[in-house]
Amino acid sequence: MTRTRMSNGGLLDIVDTLVLSYEVGFAKPDPRIYTVALQRLGADPADVLFIDDTPGHVTTAQTLGMAGHVHTDAEDTITRITDFLRRPN
Repeated sequence: MTRTRMSNGGLLDIVDTLVLSYEVGFAKPDPRIYTVALQRLGADPADVLFIDDTPGHVTTAQTLGMAGHVHTDAEDTITRITDFLRRPN
């Protein structure tokens, strides 16, 4: 039902993958959900910026090797994304 609503709303047209906790059987901050997302994307954790408004969720991502950012406002988050994208590889 959730996936259908998201698809009907156009979300699936703008994301590479969608990991729904009820489909995989675990949710943040369980590290397995982050691992599923990384695997589906074929992404190296070092190449990922994880953004969430819950500090514990960000901490879990960081323990897996991702960069993390706690969202508090749009301006700060946009700056963090911009800085992340500008970093040397």
